Amino acid sequence: MKYTPDEGGRFAGQLAYGFRSVECFVRAAAAGDVLGAGLATAAHTLQGTAVLEAGRRSLDSGGRAVRILYASADSQTPVGMELE
Repeated sequence: MKYTPDEGGRFAGQLAYGFRSVECFVRAAAAGDVLGAGLATAAHTLQGTAVLEAGRRSLDSGGRAVRILYASADSQTPVGMELE
């Protein structure tokens, strides 16, 4: 999010991710369609978050591999991680 004004002193954060996410939610809420708007939810972002966290843990441990753990072979919800 860009909080500093542009060279003309105007707000310049309209294209930032945080602003666009809020804008999308407000538009969906105004239309009464928050659930059908395709908005990201915690359930939708768990895998991406797990990949980012595994990357951070790998970097923190000198490049070691990190295994993302799932409850079963069919599950798409991460339940933990372990260094390999």
